[in-house]
Amino acid sequence: MSLDAIEIRRPPRNALVPRAGWISNLLGRLQLIADLQVFTASRDAKRWLRRQRGALLEVGCGEQPYRRYVPPACRYTGIDRVEAGADFRMSALADITYYAGSTFPVASGGMDALFHTEVLEHVLETGAFLDECARVLRPGAEMFFTVPFQARYHFKPHDYFRFTPAALAHLLSERGFTEIAVAPRGNDIAVAGYKVAAIPFRWAYEGLLGKALFAAAIPLTATALLVAHAAMALRLGSDDDCLGYSVTARRAPDPLA
Repeated sequence: MSLDAIEIRRPPRNALVPRAGWISNLLGRLQLIADLQVFTASRDAKRWLRRQRGALLEVGCGEQPYRRYVPPACRYTGIDRVEAGADFRMSALADITYYAGSTFPVASGGMDALFHTEVLEHVLETGAFLDECARVLRPGAEMFFTVPFQARYHFKPHDYFRFTPAALAHLLSERGFTEIAVAPRGNDIAVAGYKVAAIPFRWAYEGLLGKALFAAAIPLTATALLVAHAAMALRLGSDDDCLGYSVTARRAPDPLA
């Protein structure tokens, strides 16, 4: 089976999804350390979630890996498209509202906050999606989201875009969002470590020889990831070449209020 076929059949499992058993849980924690995209996106999402109150909407919630970080003061709603199961190998959950088309199944102005993580790159009609985000937020409410920048082609073939800060600011301002802040996740040193580690991880799916190479490269992989985490913690390197971006933006307040 080709690597492309494996990737279509086996999208990467989100390291934040809870697993049964202590061994699986430990492996999940190690995966989170190794998966710098999920590590940095979840770090920023959890910080944002701690401040939220009231009606909270997660768009493209998948298997709801972030729900356990939602504060008790929030009334959480998760929505996703009906195609999510087939396109992204996501398990259907009873408490998710699935929808077809481009319109969110949410009343206009009904949400106090909204977030989506690593979703926008999978949306072909980006403008219509952001229009819907603006519609369901009350005036003055905040949106948070993350997007990858230096990331592999994933969830094939449903991975369409990589966004720069200028593009994100333009798309949001066009839809009336204000107080737009685009923060880089990681830097060029972290990206280099991430790319070095990605090669042995690919070998792990390439038969017996690949698995042997993966095992032999464990010291190199661990060193690359250690350097990447240290570079992020110490703020070394340039953030013009980063893993991705975390974005906050506010729906413009009602001028008549």
